[in-house]
Amino acid sequence: MDQNIKKVLDENIDKDCSDIIISNCPKGGEITKVKVRPVLLKDNLLFQASEFKGKQVFHYNYTKEELLLKFSEWLTEYFKQVEIKTPF
Repeated sequence: MDQNIKKVLDENIDKDCSDIIISNCPKGGEITKVKVRPVLLKDNLLFQASEFKGKQVFHYNYTKEELLLKFSEWLTEYFKQVEIKTPF
């Protein structure tokens, strides 16, 4: 993943990030879209990723470090576009 993209993601993935949408998958991709949102579970900040595969949606919880690794995979193998919604 490009270092500029990694820097932007690292700076904006926090509890204030309201929503992240990863999309623009070329035809034939297994995952068609991913939505990410922050969640607090037992006072731990995690990020819930919803992967859309066909008509099914799979949910996974990641730490920030794990999520950054997943972003690298998603942007390398599946998608071309990331939209980050923040309150600023």
